[in-house]
Amino acid sequence: TDRVSAFELNNDRNLFLSGTFAHSIKLGNETLNALGDTDSYLVSLNPDTLEIQDTFLLQGLYKDQIDAIQIIRSNYLLYGSTIESSLGEVSLNIGILGYAENRPSLLTPVPEKISSNTFFNFEFKTGPWLVDQNNFTIDSDLLPSWVYAEVNTDGSGILSGQPPFKSQDVSYDLGFTIKSESGEILTVSESLVVKDSSQFSPLIKLEKEYSFYQFEDFEFTIHAYDRNNDPLLINPTLPSWMNFSASDSGLWEFYGSAGVGETGSHVIEIMIVDTSGLQSNAKTLINIKPNLGGGSSSNDALPNGWDEQWIGTYAISNNGWCYHTVWHWVWLQPSNNMSDLWFLTEVGNWYWTNSENWDAENQSGYLYSATKKSWIYCRKDVGEQTISYDYTEKVWEKFK
Repeated sequence: TDRVSAFELNNDRNLFLSGTFAHSIKLGNETLNALGDTDSYLVSLNPDTLEIQDTFLLQGLYKDQIDAIQIIRSNYLLYGSTIESSLGEVSLNIGILGYAENRPSLLTPVPEKISSNTFFNFEFKTGPWLVDQNNFTIDSDLLPSWVYAEVNTDGSGILSGQPPFKSQDVSYDLGFTIKSESGEILTVSESLVVKDSSQFSPLIKLEKEYSFYQFEDFEFTIHAYDRNNDPLLINPTLPSWMNFSASDSGLWEFYGSAGVGETGSHVIEIMIVDTSGLQSNAKTLINIKPNLGGGSSSNDALPNGWDEQWIGTYAISNNGWCYHTVWHWVWLQPSNNMSDLWFLTEVGNWYWTNSENWDAENQSGYLYSATKKSWIYCRKDVGEQTISYDYTEKVWEKFK
């Protein structure tokens, strides 16, 4: 019959459990089948999670049973067992698992690679040692000159230092020896690759600039990936009316909608860092064009870059300034309803108008001057000159 025969807890809080089973038994994710009438097992368990860390089987053609466990050290134990032969004779056996001579080891894996612009800070643990608290010495002659080594009384320690910048990947030997006052020795021989931060930083693919109309929802995608397949973190600097989200395969979606007063060019800075500490930076321009209603190509007969709306014919530059056939260079600030707007001229004068007061077909109409705090009438004159009539002064003058 299946039963538990013994269990012990060692100083490292590992639980050792032995038992006997017939036919088959499931230990963790593994199913064991008996060879004889009964077989025995001895497993090492994490007492908190009951996760199986190691398994030993005692198997024969008849009856095999582990009756007792005696832990000498965390990596060395004795077990007592009884084994039945084909003649029905039972023999008593004492078995050994582990090393009779204590063999401490490095318990923390050394990182395989770091970036040349990353400070190296490796905290490690070692063991088991015969004495929990000890006076240790560390021989760091085989460590690179830029690595500082320190060991504590429990066998833990730290390796730290700033690797020198190189224009190529460099592999360093990390070799050191820890000795206890009781004579135990741990020799470590590992390697560390310091990567060229300029060559192996993440790659960012995006356009130099993107153009959208205000008041409209927009989105665009950038592609960021790491040649070493390291996970990436992204930190963009965005205006309040933009946001972003991650998607599959290194694609990042940026989206938003620019409101009143947001026309013009906006610089977007994007910083991406991989888990090795390698960093890349990129910039792009978001050009927000004033939206006066209608599409961006309302007249196919116009040259590329020109548009025609209720204000007339105009061309928008990427920096937000527009060239209007009557007002010349102006900065347009439409309202939410897109049927009225304020605009700023080159000399710094603000004017307001709407679709009822401006006649695009005749290239003339009424404007309210914020500077004069009065209405004016504006129209195209001979040639390219634009003139306006000041109702307060009752005089025609050059529009500016």
